[in-house]
Order: sequence, then C-alpha cells, then structure tokens
Amino acid sequence: MGNPKLLFSCVVLCDVMSGFWFIDHQVFDNLETSAPVHSLEFLKELEFEKTLQVIGSVNGLLCFSEDQYKCSYPVFYYICNPITGEHIRLPRARELFHVEVSAFGFDSTTNEYKVIRFHYDQDEGEVYTLGSSRWRRINYGVPYETFRHPFGMLVSNHLHWISSGDGVPLTIVAFDMAAEEVHQIEPPPLVSTDIKSSLGVIEERLCFFRKLGDNYFEIWVMKDYGEQGYWAKEYFFDPEVTAYLSCSDTYTISKLRNGEFLVCCGPTNLGYYDVKKETCRPIVVESHFIFFFIFQVGSLFSPKNVSRLSRK
Repeated sequence: MGNPKLLFSCVVLCDVMSGFWFIDHQVFDNLETSAPVHSLEFLKELEFEKTLQVIGSVNGLLCFSEDQYKCSYPVFYYICNPITGEHIRLPRARELFHVEVSAFGFDSTTNEYKVIRFHYDQDEGEVYTLGSSRWRRINYGVPYETFRHPFGMLVSNHLHWISSGDGVPLTIVAFDMAAEEVHQIEPPPLVSTDIKSSLGVIEERLCFFRKLGDNYFEIWVMKDYGEQGYWAKEYFFDPEVTAYLSCSDTYTISKLRNGEFLVCCGPTNLGYYDVKKETCRPIVVESHFIFFFIFQVGSLFSPKNVSRLSRK
C-alpha cells in the first residue's frame, strides 16, 4: 500500500452512460498519442439510484453524488480515493430539494473537508463537514442560476462557479470555505451571457475560459487573488484549432509539465495543444466518449481517516 509507485496522477473520464475511468499520468508525461483506460471498479460497490456525477476533487479524494436531475430526492454523496478504492457514504441530505449546486472543498484554515449544497431560488444552503453526524443549514445562497459544470473550482480557500439570471450580468460566485459565506467576483471585461464560458484552475490560479463565436478561444487568469485581484488574458487559441477543443459548452483544459495544454479534441479524443506552435495533436482514447476530464492527484490517503481526524 505504501509503495511510492502507486502515487500517480490520473485523468478521470465520464461517458454518456455515466461510467468512470482513469488514464495513468505517464501517458501525458511521455506525450504518448494513444491512451489506454482503466475502470474505477470500486464504484460498482456503491449504492446509488441511477447515475453518479463528480462534484469535486481535493488532495487525492473525489466526491461523487447521485445526479440530482436524474434520480429522486434526497441524494447520497460519497467520498472516494480512486487509487485505493476506499470510500465512505455521507449521511443522506434531507433538507434542500432540487439543489442546483453541489461541491466538495477543503478548508485550509482548519484542515476540514466540506460538501456544500445550494439552490439559487433559496437564500440558504447546507454544509456537511466530514466526520460530523449531520448536515448544517446556512443562510447564504447562490444569488442567481448557476451554469452547470462538473464542479466548483477551489482556489485560495474559495469554491467558484459562473452564475447569471434573467437580465442580470454574468458574475462569478465564490464560497468562502472558512467563513461559509457567499460573495461575488467580477468576471473578465467584456463578458456577456451569450458567450460560452467556464472556469478552471491553471497553476493554482483561477481561470476564465471564454469562446467567442465559433473561431476564438482565450483564457483569462486572475492575478493576485483577493480585493486587489485582476484579470489578465494570458492564452489565445488559434481559430483553426478552436473548433476541436470541445464538443460541449464546458471546456476542460489542463496545463501539462512541458507547457502544452491537455484539451478535449472532438467527442472521443483528447489532444495536446501547443500555444506557441498553434497546433493540436490528438490522443486516441480507447472508444470512450469524453464528457469531461479532471486531473486527479494520486494519494494513498483514506477518506475514513479524514472522518476520524475531523474535529466535529
């Protein structure tokens, strides 16, 4: 169990049948153009009603929930280590129904892991701290409808989503993991609700992915997170390859060690995008439709230990 060779990063893939797989990080370290996939077999042991979705990834742990749009309520949440297969099921959340936002994060000020739930029509939410016995209600909600995305982005002890409402400018919602409060962050300039966009994290900085029409794709990076934070446009993708970056409105992009980007390249493949050369080399994935991917940092940490070590 303690063999260092087990400590690897992986990419978790989800197809239209809600199956999950991973790819060994060595594929990307070696810039290979063919990627064998491996199933997360332990998911078959979980008790869930219909389909699962990933709502967060922190310190080698994944949080799954039943898809709130495809099963009856209330739903179950699971914390899993995809490397070891260990997992725990949280107490069933019962207070809020028709939840629009669920996310998994880590409060670095208290070393506590938390799962949060919100509905944008209700000025309230729920928080579960791993190791506690129940969900807690909090009186801070997401102000507007939140765009569906695999999960919130954790940066600087805050979880982030894109949010908007009828006649309301697009904004970024941030949830403070320590204070358990919601506030808003201004998006990059010249952003409108008709522009396809999503959030990401590159080199531990919050990023705003924006596609303008069918031809242009750019990445804005938040510098100096906080009250003095500002957005800078750091990456611009060539129009000839923009069409191949993603098959959906959600853009999943990760920066690799060699400076290239790992991107969705059509409905079934990944690709290496070289910003300087403005080229995209496809990676053939073994007959799996790629809905989204995340880099999952490898760890041997047990979610059961998280529960036992919690203060609550």
